[in-house]
Amino acid sequence: MKNQEKSGEEEQLKRLANFTMENARDAILWIGPKSRIIYCNQAACLLLGYTKEEVIGKHPGEISPALQPDGQDSVSKAETLNKEVREGSSQLFEWVHHRKDGSEFIAEVKLHQITIQDEMLSLAVLRDITERKDAEAAAQEERQRLARDLHDGVSQTLWSASLIADVLPEEKRADGFGILRVVANLAVVIGPAIGGLLATRSYTLLFIIDVITSVITAAVFFLFVPETKPEVVPDPGEIAGEDLTLFETLAGYLKVTKDQIFMVFLMGSVLMVLAYMQMNTTLSVYLRDVHGIPDRGYGLLLSMNAAMVVLFQFWITRKIRHLAPMKVMAWGMVIYAVGFSMYGFVSTIWLFVTAMVIITIAEMLVSPVGQAIVAKLSPEDMRGRYMAVYGFSWTIPMAIGPLAAGLIMDNYDPNWVWYASGIIMLLAGSIFAGLQLKAAGRFENINGDKQTPELEVTSG
Repeated sequence: MKNQEKSGEEEQLKRLANFTMENARDAILWIGPKSRIIYCNQAACLLLGYTKEEVIGKHPGEISPALQPDGQDSVSKAETLNKEVREGSSQLFEWVHHRKDGSEFIAEVKLHQITIQDEMLSLAVLRDITERKDAEAAAQEERQRLARDLHDGVSQTLWSASLIADVLPEEKRADGFGILRVVANLAVVIGPAIGGLLATRSYTLLFIIDVITSVITAAVFFLFVPETKPEVVPDPGEIAGEDLTLFETLAGYLKVTKDQIFMVFLMGSVLMVLAYMQMNTTLSVYLRDVHGIPDRGYGLLLSMNAAMVVLFQFWITRKIRHLAPMKVMAWGMVIYAVGFSMYGFVSTIWLFVTAMVIITIAEMLVSPVGQAIVAKLSPEDMRGRYMAVYGFSWTIPMAIGPLAAGLIMDNYDPNWVWYASGIIMLLAGSIFAGLQLKAAGRFENINGDKQTPELEVTSG
């Protein structure tokens, strides 16, 4: 009687297990001792496009392309993984399968070893992750594209900054950099609209007008902008007019690295840009993938950022003219920290807008003053070298920023991109505050008014 009850319970458990597997959302395959499929559920049939009769008896390599993405033979690799599982090591890996119609998909496979009635079987649970992998690839491509666009913009900005530093006296440079930002952002606001209007009429007309405006710009520079290259006074032992060797050129850059105040400022700038560039490279992907906000919503945030600069940059630059530049930089980092970290804490569109407003306010405080500081710190005959070294404050973050953000987005809590950005901004702020305390004399007259030096330290 007990044996009958036990047999009935076992039969009931088998039916329950079979029902569970048949109705599971994930594809399930049982693989026998000879590496042949002995069972598949309905989800596996739908995923692979085969009937149960067609799947059972096949080797996993037979429903896979000849080679996996790493170049290994599918049959051999499947045998190796199956052997490792039977030795007691469960496996989690990605695998490319092909359907009956020949189309391929990427599956995340969990492979376990189970012993039933003294027979070793492998349980494979498959989940189609093709869409996820495509989205990750698209996100990475978007980050790289935005980083390239940002790099091109930075290169042009550094060239313009050098020119403004040469043309304008110290007390007017912050205003000059502010005007440059307004013009650049005005172009962002109206440029695409004009381009789109012209493109609807004729792409040829668009490119013809582009050529005409470029020629006009070149003519303006040629006729009205004076040459700013300073006369080079040769060091003792140098022959006037003789070209520098590669070693002598590199030695000139080493002189820049000996300016301790400048190098500390550069370190703070690297941290600032590392966090700041997430707005241009990671934010669009984050808003889309985490909060479901379409790319158009991100575009509107950037348009608002540009419009605020156009409307308020002049006013803010004038209002902060009497303030010590490093204090402006330090407080700007605090405001940046609030704006960037907000994206990790909030989840509504209006709070995203508020965060962008806060970031833009910090940007209008920091950007013109930061460029004026570089111009102030660089001697006239070495300004190009100083600007080139300052370019590393963008090059280094562009090399590691998108990659680090992508790793966090893909493997950890995406909100940590913004928590970390806030922390990094505060670290940068502490560096700028330290410079204000230790070397205020190096930053006199940047905004047009003399600052009383608290402790003047000359560069080494």
